[in-house]
Amino acid sequence: MRKHIVQFIVIPISIVLLLSLATLSPIFEKLEGSIYNAAMLIKEDIEENPDILLVDFGDNAIKTAQVYPVSRDIYADGIFLLKELGSNYTVFDIEFIDPSPVGVDYQVLNRDVPQYIDRQLSSISKNTADLFAAVSSGDIPVKDVKEFIPDLVDMTNSTKDDVVNRIQSIVRNNDIYLGQAARVFGNLFFTINVNPGTDTLDTPQYTFFKDNFSIKNIEVVDDIPELNFTGALPTNLNVSRYSAGAGFTNVLIDEDGVRRKVDLLRSINGTYFAQLSFRPLLNMLGDPDIKLEKDKITLINPIHPTLGQLDKMVIPINTTGSLNINWLPKSYKESFKHIPFDALMNHDKLYNYVIKNLKDRADWGYLNAYTGGTPLLDVVNYIESEKIALFNSKSPDMESYISAKEFLLTELVNFITTDSANTMLAGLEQLKEAGVIDDDNYNTISRDIPSWFNKTQEALTQLMDIREELKDKADNSFAIIGNTATGTTDIGTNPFEKEYMNVGTHANVVNTILNQQYISLMPRLFVLIIALISALLLTVVIRNLPPKRSMIIGIFALVIIIAILALIFRYTSVYIDLLFPALSIVTTFITLTAIRFLSSEKEKSFINKAFSHYLSADVIKEILDDPSKLQLGGESKYMTAMFTDIRAFSTFSEKLSPQDLVRLLNAYLTAMSNTVMDNKGTIDKYEGDAIICFFGAPIYYENHAYKCCYSAVVMKRVEVELNKKFLEDEWTKDVINTRIGINTGDMVVGNMGTDKKMDYTIMGNSVNLAARLEGVNKLYGTWIMVSEETRNQCPDTLLFRRLDRVRVIGIKTPIRLYELIEERSFVTKDELEAYSIFDKALTLFENKEWLEAKKLFNSVLEVLENDSASILYVNRCNDYIKKAPPSDWDGVFKMSSK
Repeated sequence: MRKHIVQFIVIPISIVLLLSLATLSPIFEKLEGSIYNAAMLIKEDIEENPDILLVDFGDNAIKTAQVYPVSRDIYADGIFLLKELGSNYTVFDIEFIDPSPVGVDYQVLNRDVPQYIDRQLSSISKNTADLFAAVSSGDIPVKDVKEFIPDLVDMTNSTKDDVVNRIQSIVRNNDIYLGQAARVFGNLFFTINVNPGTDTLDTPQYTFFKDNFSIKNIEVVDDIPELNFTGALPTNLNVSRYSAGAGFTNVLIDEDGVRRKVDLLRSINGTYFAQLSFRPLLNMLGDPDIKLEKDKITLINPIHPTLGQLDKMVIPINTTGSLNINWLPKSYKESFKHIPFDALMNHDKLYNYVIKNLKDRADWGYLNAYTGGTPLLDVVNYIESEKIALFNSKSPDMESYISAKEFLLTELVNFITTDSANTMLAGLEQLKEAGVIDDDNYNTISRDIPSWFNKTQEALTQLMDIREELKDKADNSFAIIGNTATGTTDIGTNPFEKEYMNVGTHANVVNTILNQQYISLMPRLFVLIIALISALLLTVVIRNLPPKRSMIIGIFALVIIIAILALIFRYTSVYIDLLFPALSIVTTFITLTAIRFLSSEKEKSFINKAFSHYLSADVIKEILDDPSKLQLGGESKYMTAMFTDIRAFSTFSEKLSPQDLVRLLNAYLTAMSNTVMDNKGTIDKYEGDAIICFFGAPIYYENHAYKCCYSAVVMKRVEVELNKKFLEDEWTKDVINTRIGINTGDMVVGNMGTDKKMDYTIMGNSVNLAARLEGVNKLYGTWIMVSEETRNQCPDTLLFRRLDRVRVIGIKTPIRLYELIEERSFVTKDELEAYSIFDKALTLFENKEWLEAKKLFNSVLEVLENDSASILYVNRCNDYIKKAPPSDWDGVFKMSSK
């Protein structure tokens, strides 16, 4: 009774408790992570929020910028344009911690300074010309010229000083410029890196961030230690001063390098900050009050962008305070909307090109052809001055700027046309005919008008196309700007993709929360209870069942528990660790089976002691020559092993009385053993009807592979004679069919056991493979199966048939199978030809030429009727014609049974 209690209660409980400790190991976590990744494939896909926009700062953006690190004024112009195009929120997943070098205001350099210098030099030239004209006309006597020279010098020096001051205005602090752009945008957020350090808090930057960007409206019900940190690296203050807020970029990476979760909140000495994408999301939701508990974050009275006012939003978190990201099952490029940052840069380049063209031909009178109410250059100047005002304003409002720019572009589209160019050419022709313009000027302008209009119209068309596409994606968007260039290290792995730009992590966090489609993890305690109940139930069910039924029940229980947990995850998004319960079932089954097997072997030990293994004369001679061979131990030798087994012996034996069965089995084993020993083989042991023997020990000889294969062929001949005798003498009504597996390789051979009882036996992977090959015969309908290594050691006097490359149970390396047919001299010419055709058919089959292979296999069946191997391949061809194997199929088959 006590024994049963130990077996059926203590054992499963002990196993589950031991496995629960194993779950704490990194290896277990990696395995569980892989299962989690697989489970994500069956989960119901999350919807993709249409407003999320990823702005990729990639290789083309760096190339377009023509400088690296990229100047921060480029980012500033980019977010200014995003705001102009209608973006609501923008997040920088790019850190701007250190001050940037002083930059150049290219607008001032390329436009303002040249225009200003031109005006000042023109003024000096005009004053000088006026002075000489007055002297020439006599209005100013020559003797009085000296009185005007000091005034002219003073005017020139003053102009020089003004020009120097204007040139100095080219220099710009790009950090401040980016900060001003953030203020113009409004809902723009930068980074704060939260870390375990302590030397980064006593700074003006952190103090500002703590006062302005930390979460104030939070109630911490449960302190979660994993969310507590002591250091921070905030964005440069010139950049972030006027932004809407900041969030931490830190992400969590599991033991296997996969990013599955993220902290939404982190505390720095009691001051809470939000995750980079969660911070603007809180702003979007109306900055609701936050309650942090050990298993959830609750947002009180949020205003959801599509659902409106809610009582609360509950975000489930793990025991460590992190959110499980509900990833889109797509690659980075296929996830959400994308805008390459260089498209923003190209938009501005095209716009500036068009404006430059307008100004270049303003003095030529081209813009006079515009018939609108407000002169185009006045609109251009207004837009430029309005942009400067926006950057300097404490409360910027882009509405008038956007209206003016949209008006300008609309008017330009209507003005910069072929019709306008033709109208100007017609007017030019009239001026020539009236003698107002000479031939040289006429020729110059008549060539320039079509060229200018074509170039400007082409640039304007490209600009409007880009602008329309950008506006379609940016309008009302939640934009996240991140680095996606080839050289970036900001690349991670998620459950679906091995390479996924980390900026996409923030997009998936926002998408998870806005869709309120969360993944919850079942607590470890509940998983342990599930594992324990499963192990106990399995123990109760299989305790009195025979081995075969026990195995079926065990496999069934494993499949059922996996299926149930998978279905729960699919339809509830509650993930229960699959590995722990599954291992509990498998380990419990194996342990109970081993215990029962050992108990059974004990009962057979008395019978086994009555019969010693029969050794060949060679073994006996070697022991007599060297008594030390009786010592325990073994040595490695290159040998050949053979395993035999009678097909369906259990069914066969049930029809005979015990006495008749022993009589028949003794006659069979004697004949087969004699064949083995006649060819220098050594009988290792008998296991029921099975014979285990080897060739090449204890006396080594080179042709052990051939001796073994020849013995197998002779054994099949002896089997024919035995069957005749058994049937004639009415010992049995069924024929005996022996399956044989042979392999050659390195094996350990020697005396194994104890000082009182030892066996001269073999062991090793090569031995195991021989055993597996005996069972593989079942699949192909063959009788003698050998490995490629054995085949290569045999002469061509034996006929072999090449079969599959397979990976058998317990053996990782794929091997080529060969069927040993007979001695070649015993096979007819037609049969030889048929086996040759079979080999060609197999080559076609492995080259995936299913139709041609099928034809040849069928032709083999015309000679070798009912050839099981050919029938197998014909069926496979039919299957693969209907549905081809995966494209990466390497021709290796996995043996699913022993």
